[in-house]
Amino acid sequence: MIRRIPASNWWAAAMMGAVGAFGAWQATHYPFELDRIIGPAVFPLGLSLLLVGTALAILVEGVVTGPTLDDDAGIRPRWWSILCICGGLLAFMLLVERVGLVPAILAAVMIAGRADHETTILTNLITAIGLAASCTFVFYWFLRLPLPPFIW
Repeated sequence: MIRRIPASNWWAAAMMGAVGAFGAWQATHYPFELDRIIGPAVFPLGLSLLLVGTALAILVEGVVTGPTLDDDAGIRPRWWSILCICGGLLAFMLLVERVGLVPAILAAVMIAGRADHETTILTNLITAIGLAASCTFVFYWFLRLPLPPFIW
């Protein structure tokens, strides 16, 4: 028996696959190897292939679960959630070079966290602090990227 894949799964898989395919294509513009060490193309290519794999998993999940009553009714997009996620990304892009990595992450997580009506502000704050601390450790101290935690 062939099941109909819900439209929400098709759209999610299409977007995830498109972003993954674009990232993989962009990764081919960088070298894969630099004198016996891995080059800058390996990491973005790996992440892009994970996105494509996620798109396939979304399609498989749609086949396994099949459509629900909500899928047949045609759910409208959750515009508030979409605006919050895009606002969080925009806040990070605008703030990271002006105020530093930590305030940019805090702002991005707090704005994007409002997309889910069930999470509390305290949960978003704890998540933002943990993410800011771990990103500062990984990107600033471990990888030595020029992303200072604070710009005064």
